[in-house]
Amino acid sequence: MRSVSALARDAGDPVTMAFATGAISSYATNVAASPYLAFAVGGPRRAHGQRDRIARNAIGAWFAANSAAAMPPAQMADRITFGPANNPMLPDAIQSLVQGALAKTFDLQRTQPVPDLQLGYARLVQHLHLLDKFPRPAAPVPPGQVWMAALYGDPQNPPGSLRPQNVDVTGQDGGGVAVQVGDPQPGTGQPNGSDSSKTSKGCGVRRYRRFP
Repeated sequence: MRSVSALARDAGDPVTMAFATGAISSYATNVAASPYLAFAVGGPRRAHGQRDRIARNAIGAWFAANSAAAMPPAQMADRITFGPANNPMLPDAIQSLVQGALAKTFDLQRTQPVPDLQLGYARLVQHLHLLDKFPRPAAPVPPGQVWMAALYGDPQNPPGSLRPQNVDVTGQDGGGVAVQVGDPQPGTGQPNGSDSSKTSKGCGVRRYRRFP
């Protein structure tokens, strides 16, 4: 947050102000969208990789189809390209702005060297152009009406699999001890048969060693 504030505070012309606005928008989207995705998926992406990927792709596809601001990756690259298309160069004003924000946020004498911003920018532009070269498959046929009616026919009484989950991620999909939301002492529940790693299959759960 400190570095984002420094970007906005130090931007002094239209180019740097546009960059700072983009950084603030990205930060605000992460703050708002990450909890929404965690709620929709039922936990963080590291614990539910497959469900998280499906949710992100579904939300992205909806925005691509319904937002007037959506554009192909190559068009995004053209919008942010400075200098020749075959050798884009990040403006010195933006580079100085980023370096100044980092210096106000971290002690650069005690951290790893700042990455090469010019190289990162050139790779970003190239990456966007390459993404646009992937052929897009045809949209899949939507489910039959009988399935749509079964899933969404009564919004006030959705199927159990669509209800918001009220169990902490450590208890989902056999991933550990079940902890009810609001438990004043999370992690005090006793493991049961559902906590066996053999019972969790097919949902992409990745397990990590837990430390107290």
